[in-house]
Order: sequence, then structure tokens, then C-alpha cells
Amino acid sequence: MQQVLGDRYRVERLVERGVLTDDYEATDLTLERRVLLKVLKEELDEEPAVRQLFEEAAHGAAVLNHPNIVSTLDSGDDDGISYVVTEYVDDPTLNEVLANGPLPPRRVAEVGVDVASALAYAHDQGALFRGLSPRSVVLDPDGEARLRDFGFTRVAERARSLDRDARIAEAAYVAPERVRGEPADVRTDLYGLGLVLYEAATGRPAAMGDSPGELARQQLEVHPPRPSEVNPAVPRELESIMARMLAKNRDARLPNANAVLQELTALLDSGALDDAGVAVGAAPPPPPIPPPMAPQYEDDDFYEPEEPIAAAAAAAAAATGGAAAGQGHIVRIGANDSTTVLSTPPPDYRYDDQERRQPWILWAALAGVVLIVILIILALSGGGGGGSSTVAVPNVVNQTQDDAIATLTRAGLKANPVSIPNDTVAQGVVYAEDPASGKKVKKGSTVNLSVSSGPSETTTTSSSSSSTTLATATTVKHTTTTIKRTTTTIRRVTTTAPHPPTTHATTPTTLPTPTTATTSVTPVT
Repeated sequence: MQQVLGDRYRVERLVERGVLTDDYEATDLTLERRVLLKVLKEELDEEPAVRQLFEEAAHGAAVLNHPNIVSTLDSGDDDGISYVVTEYVDDPTLNEVLANGPLPPRRVAEVGVDVASALAYAHDQGALFRGLSPRSVVLDPDGEARLRDFGFTRVAERARSLDRDARIAEAAYVAPERVRGEPADVRTDLYGLGLVLYEAATGRPAAMGDSPGELARQQLEVHPPRPSEVNPAVPRELESIMARMLAKNRDARLPNANAVLQELTALLDSGALDDAGVAVGAAPPPPPIPPPMAPQYEDDDFYEPEEPIAAAAAAAAAATGGAAAGQGHIVRIGANDSTTVLSTPPPDYRYDDQERRQPWILWAALAGVVLIVILIILALSGGGGGGSSTVAVPNVVNQTQDDAIATLTRAGLKANPVSIPNDTVAQGVVYAEDPASGKKVKKGSTVNLSVSSGPSETTTTSSSSSSTTLATATTVKHTTTTIKRTTTTIRRVTTTAPHPPTTHATTPTTLPTPTTATTSVTPVT
């Protein structure tokens, strides 16, 4: 007999053993779809502070709705088993892809654009990732990068029972300010993105060591080799952007994810990366000609801020009573959180002396604006080809069935409404959609809609399951199961198998049902 958690999620097979959770492919019995069930490891579930942070992280991730963030659908606690439900993603992580070598520079920048877009959105919502690594990024078949496990690094930071390998994996991607015990802010995530792009471009981590202490020391004191020294194919322009994300002093980093997004997008549009390939171990190519306004870095000051930029920031701080240029008002996230978010847009990276010497830049910029306006007009008028073959699924949750169908039709999509009893949602109102809103699909695709048919005639309440729906409000379809049996089976799978940081199961795993009423493991209550 297969396990069912929360009277809703039937466990199918083990997918991965991570640092915090054991991940299972599962079937959502209510919506009849595949999901990923992330079960908090037993030893961590026994730490009340960790369990509470795990629940808070799940709630925080559930409000994030962005095409470059894997959606969190539900979370709960089933008789001492804490779990989170996310959309099922079977795509490789960036860490797995890099096992075959570094990415071409253009691909590195494209990954950076996707991740920076996700971070910019999340930061606007008051959420921080805190510990970006190549394991946090999945690459779908269309080449798009998405972030998974958003916000769960904070749980790992608090956990006392993580093993040594997990601590090493965590320390390799921690920002210097976190090593010093200082609060995280949006620039902490930029440092993490810089580490991810460095590894994607070179095929090796920026910090390498055999102990958490050594890795933490390197994050504080040691500058990694220039990316082009490891992989000569990395252009100077891409190297410069990474340098300004990986400054040890966060005041010298790019101010926010929008600034990173703008610089990487401009670099991709410039064509400077079109002919750059992977050339690890090859002779260095002739150095590229930097753009007129690109900051210049010498070999001995890579990843160190230019003095003019640092001086300008200090002067701006003095002039504004302590707020550095581009930082502005500091917004607190959460009542008991030491995290801060910088709320103002990024500053311009302009050098006035260069602009005076080269006035043609202004004309080029004006021409670019005109071109963009023309392209927008063509797009709105239907010109310039047949349009995009994909479209983002619009959010139709809480709309009536008729309104939802009309919204999807305008987006070029089909609707498949299914009526399901629901005790909390008014009759005729959509309370879930699949694929989730924001997901890019082909035009003409069908979106399944869960529409409330009103309260069920008989509502069954489970006394031993406290599953709380986050992304959707649905009536739980109850499947006959013994909660004690569910607890024991999950625990046996959790405690008998090794758990390296990221190991994928190659064959389906059937979770056994215990034959006796006793067990050596007592679930947390």
C-alpha cells in the first residue's frame, strides 16, 4: 500500500536526497497531477526552531509567482512529518550540467538574466534567497533557468544537526557579510549570483576547501582567479560584471538585481558574446575591446572596487545623512528578521569625463530608443512576423469561470474547467489552475481550471493531519490510510539510506508498509 500524506499526496518514488529534505515524486489525488513532495529530514524535524523556520519559508515561497521561480503549492504537517509541495520539475540542475564542463559565455549571461529577473521580483516582494548555488538553479528544455527552494537556506543556517558535508556545501556559497554575522540584504543574493556565474563560466567554484572554516576564510579574504585565467573564452565585459557582484565589501557591489539584469541584457544585446565559446585550457584569445563606458580592472585588483565608485558612494552617503547613493530607504522584512532590502532603483554607472569626450554615445543612445519604440509599435500592431509562439499563463485564480475562460482566450489559450466541491470557495469561482500562472506554454495550449461547485454534502475532517493549502484553497480528497503507518514508512526510508547533498534515484522506490505496530523511531508531535 502506497503512502498518502495529508490525505492528499500519494508518494510514488524517491527522487533526491538533499541537505534539508528528502524529495519524492507524488500524485496530488485532488487535482490528479504530479507534484514534488519535500519531506523535512527527521533529525531536523526534531529541532523546533528549524521546523518553524521551514514552515515560514514555505509560506514565504508560496506567494512568489514568477516564471523563473519553481512554484510552491502547499505545505503541512502530517503527524510530525513536515513537508512542502512544489510543482514537479524533472529538469537537471546547473550543478549537474556543469559536470560536463563550463557553459559558453553567452549561455552564462542568459542564465544570469533569468536568475536576476527572479531575484528582482522576489526582492520587490520582500523575499531573499540567502544562499544561491548551482544546485538552486534548474535548466528546462527550452534553456530557461529557474530557481528552486527559494528561502530555505535560512533553515539550513539555523539547523544544528547538519553533517559535515552539508556544512561544507553551505560554506562554499556564503557571502562575506554572513560569515561576519551581519544581516543579509539584496546584495547578499547578488554575491551568490556572482558565485553561480563564476562557476558556470569556469567550471570550478570560486572558493575551494576541505572544511567549512577554510571556505569561510576564503569568502572573507581570498579573491578567486580571474575567470579568463581559468577559461580564456570568458570576455572581459562579462568578467567585469561578475567582479562587481563578487566584491568582498557589499557597498562596492552592484546595488540590486535590476542593475545586474540591465548590465547582462545590454551585454547580450551588444553581440560581444556571440562568438565566445568554451576554451578551457586553450591559448588566450586577443583581449576584446571594452565598450567606451565599461569600468577598467587591472589584474591585481580583480574583484576590488574602483576608487572613484567607492568615493562617490561615500560622498553620497555624507550628503544624504548616511544613505549611500542608490541605496535609499531601508525596508525591514518581517517583525523578527534582521534582513534589509534596498528599495530604490539602481544608480547610473556613468563617467562624465568619457561622455564629454565622446558625445556620439548620446546619439547612439537616442537611435536605440527610437528603434525600441518602433519595435514596440510593430509588436502592438501585429507586425514583424507571426508573434511569439509561447505565452505566459495569466493568473485567473479567484475569477468566475466565465471570466477565466475569457481571460485565457484573449491570451491565446484554451480552458478546461473541472467542477470540484469546495467548502471555502464560492460556487463558480476558479481556485486553482494548471499549468500555474506565469508558466510559459505554447499558444493554443489547454489550461486546466479547478472550479468550485460549492460545499460538499458531507465534509470529512482529518484529526491527525494539519495540511494547510498555500497556493490553492481546495477540499482534501481523503484516502483511507493509517497516519501512524505513514509516519513510520517515511521515517524508515529517511533513516536507512545515505544522504549526499544531491544524489538522484535511478529507479522507482516503493515505500514499504511496516508489519508491526511498533517502531524504533518516535515522530515529533
